[in-house]
Amino acid sequence: MYKWSHSETGRACFLTRTDLCVQIHHFNNIQNKFEVNGYESCWIPQKPIIILCSIYRKPGNNEKFVEEFEKEVIAAKAISPLILIAGDFNAHSPVWGDTQTDAIGMKLMDLFILNNLFLKNIPSHGPTFCSGLHSSFIDLTLCSPQLNKIVKNWQCGNTNYFIGSDHMPITFTLEIDAYNERLTSKENWHYVWKFEDDKWNQYQELLKVKLQEWRDATPDFYPCDPNMLETAVQQWTNCIIETGYLIFGKKKTFKGAKPWWSNQLNEMRKLSQKLRNQFRKRRTQESYETWKEKDKEWRRMLKSAKHESLVKFYDSINKGNNKLLFSSYRNYSVNKIVSIPTLQSTNVNGDVISAQTTKEKVDMLVSHFAKPPFSPDQSIISKQVEIANYLETIANGTKQIELIENIEDINQDITKQEIMEAIKELPPFKAQGPDDIHNQMIKHGGMAMVESLQLLFNWSYRIGYFPVKWKQFFIAPIPKPDKDHSQVQNHRPI
Repeated sequence: MYKWSHSETGRACFLTRTDLCVQIHHFNNIQNKFEVNGYESCWIPQKPIIILCSIYRKPGNNEKFVEEFEKEVIAAKAISPLILIAGDFNAHSPVWGDTQTDAIGMKLMDLFILNNLFLKNIPSHGPTFCSGLHSSFIDLTLCSPQLNKIVKNWQCGNTNYFIGSDHMPITFTLEIDAYNERLTSKENWHYVWKFEDDKWNQYQELLKVKLQEWRDATPDFYPCDPNMLETAVQQWTNCIIETGYLIFGKKKTFKGAKPWWSNQLNEMRKLSQKLRNQFRKRRTQESYETWKEKDKEWRRMLKSAKHESLVKFYDSINKGNNKLLFSSYRNYSVNKIVSIPTLQSTNVNGDVISAQTTKEKVDMLVSHFAKPPFSPDQSIISKQVEIANYLETIANGTKQIELIENIEDINQDITKQEIMEAIKELPPFKAQGPDDIHNQMIKHGGMAMVESLQLLFNWSYRIGYFPVKWKQFFIAPIPKPDKDHSQVQNHRPI
């Protein structure tokens, strides 16, 4: 959930999470600001009140730039002393690593000194702009004195963020108490089954052996002991999971990965980035040509992989499988890494409480979803009283129960045919639950799977107990459209 905040023409912008971005501040409302003053800036306040600025100045000696931008800096300092500025200044000075000085660079140095702005650039990290054999240090990061000690780890050229621009990616950390705990890199990855069509027969044969061993260790009757049923369900689950690992195994995937991405593309990109870094250090014609050749090869591979993936996507349209089509479309168009904003709720005393960490958010959502959807009105209460009185008359023997016809048919055990029909209706492309058993593993389990499920279902039915493991599932909070997503009541479970 991100918001794009930008200046008049979009040359200066921010991409921020919607729960953190407030609004754009305009300190200079002049029309055609870029043409008149030669620059554009985008200011946004962030929680806590830190004012961020993204700026772009077009090359040239437009002297109005320094004067007008200084007015914006002074106006921002009137709102908060905590200021962070980053962008392309297109100015040169040995102070930030260039070998030459221009007029704008000299004026900017005066601006920085007069307004007490700290320069965070580290020239030893290399130039911030590289085009062919030309390089320069034109992208600057500035902050107010109050932020100087907490703006850390300034880096230039981090290959993890390289997007193919002539400008090097610049990263740094702002060490403050976060209002919203971000997803860690570990949480952005998950493990999925590596199903292969030619291995399902092996899976079925091995599962048959393991389930027979499980069946031999299970009582021939149905003990009226819920704990024994729970143990049997757990052992049955272990049989399926162990078989899946032996036949298929799992692979580590990135939640935000696109369907055309592969390990080969990932390795090729790393090699291209490595050669780029070598060129930045040596800056010779040979290292430049080597990097450019490998970069072109990696981009051709990426373009080819996208094309092949799209062809498969178009072919799936003609198959008429709407569920598969929707799943493919979602993989192409949706960002699967979602950040839940800081949540707020009201307790029984009317006090507003906040949830910032992942655990606090989970506890607040669980508490909210566990509540009844609405308070019962008088008609529902009256109906409950009527049902209670009816049951009491039956218990006292003053009223006979009207027996349902063919009650013996209802009380019969669950049959294999019923289970096979239910398995046939299972959606094959749904994600597995906490037990890690995918629907494909049940659908391809063969008769051994059907017989084992029949035993467990009838055992559960006979003793009137439903295993706890089958009651566990994942709940995803879905934000309601056009609502304030920081309020816990504006999420619904699915």
